[in-house]
Amino acid sequence: MNYRICIPLTQAELNDHAGWVAGFYYIRNCLNSLSLLPPETVPPICIFLPESFNQQIIYPENAANTNWLTVKRIPDNTPSIDKDFNEYFNKESFDIIFPLTSIPSFICSASAIGWIPDFQHKHQPHFFAAEEIQNRNMFYDFLAGICIRIICSSKTVADDFKTIYPSLHGKASILKFRAVIPQNNFNTNPYEVIQKLSIPKRFIYLPNQFWVHKNHRTVFSAWKILKDMGLHIPLICTGSNQDYRFPGYYKELESYIQQNDLTNLITILGKIDRQDQLNLFRISDCVLQPSLFEGWSTSIEESRVFGKHLIVSDIPVHREQCESTAIFFTKDSPDDLANVIAKKWKDSATSEYNQTIEQKAYDESLVRTKLFGKELIDIFNKAAAFDIHSESIYEKHLMLSFISKCNEDRAARLKLIHEQAKTIRAYESQLFNRIRIFYKSLFSTQR
Repeated sequence: MNYRICIPLTQAELNDHAGWVAGFYYIRNCLNSLSLLPPETVPPICIFLPESFNQQIIYPENAANTNWLTVKRIPDNTPSIDKDFNEYFNKESFDIIFPLTSIPSFICSASAIGWIPDFQHKHQPHFFAAEEIQNRNMFYDFLAGICIRIICSSKTVADDFKTIYPSLHGKASILKFRAVIPQNNFNTNPYEVIQKLSIPKRFIYLPNQFWVHKNHRTVFSAWKILKDMGLHIPLICTGSNQDYRFPGYYKELESYIQQNDLTNLITILGKIDRQDQLNLFRISDCVLQPSLFEGWSTSIEESRVFGKHLIVSDIPVHREQCESTAIFFTKDSPDDLANVIAKKWKDSATSEYNQTIEQKAYDESLVRTKLFGKELIDIFNKAAAFDIHSESIYEKHLMLSFISKCNEDRAARLKLIHEQAKTIRAYESQLFNRIRIFYKSLFSTQR
């Protein structure tokens, strides 16, 4: 292939520095899905990483099939906007940056593929400060305008994109990401995690970060109803307890557990070792995904790799992702969830970990993952074949130049984009007017 891809994992949204681990998992799943394909079908890819970043990117069993991959380290103390930083990116020749998830702090002539996980701020503005809503709107406007493709993680997100940006609807590319789990995670005894974490043998697993829209409040209310019904069902929760939008939210949940005597039923483990987390998936009775909003659920995809039963909130993207393979409950109804849990727990009275079911689910996941890799390459190919001159290349380079000179935080850079929009449009108007005059004089001369 005659084009090269650059993945800047220096973006905080993609390396877990922003507290959002799903961004890094997304990139890792993309790369490992590509490693399952014939290497000659994968374009050359270069990843830029912070020097201190120590997460495993390619799983050991896939490493031999990645001669298309180059990894370059960026010193942690490199300024975000600096001549030397620009040189790290531009001394290599790249055709496409993937995925763009933040305002670039470097000048690069490569085209960009953006990624918009969801439009939650449009559907649930009450979970965001007014300033953050404005910043998100401006940043997504920026991505929609400057990127030649926008990856949407679901049809639900793509439909939102087309509604918000009807004139740019052709840029939306649906890429439903799949979870890739290393083979060596299946070679351990999953029950070892019970003693290690001091948890019951039977439990329901909730693997969500403690953000308000993840809907733990409804879940814990349902557990109180179950306790009052005489059903003592263990619930294991993992995930970060920090929500920057609502700093006191986790404390509220803790207080609710204590006040309603749920301490012996609800166990919160926080952020745990990845292997331990995967073993919780494997031996759980079922996995609970109660979110009020999602773009595409990582925990659902990981559950499917292990063949787990799912209980999920009835929201559009969960219907799209699970189809008929899950049990749905009304997202804001503790009573409905309690009834669903009670029935499921009784029906699974003899439920145990089944290695045969797990192996079958894993084999099926490999088929989905390879398809995911092929769809990603198809997006790369379409982006590489795109005639960038059919869009405003002048707007692109001007905007990147303006941004690179603004050594402020993201909100300030977004404000700068907004302020420069008129200048860019005026520049283009003058340019196209000159082109029109040139062609008019040319044709007059020929006659």
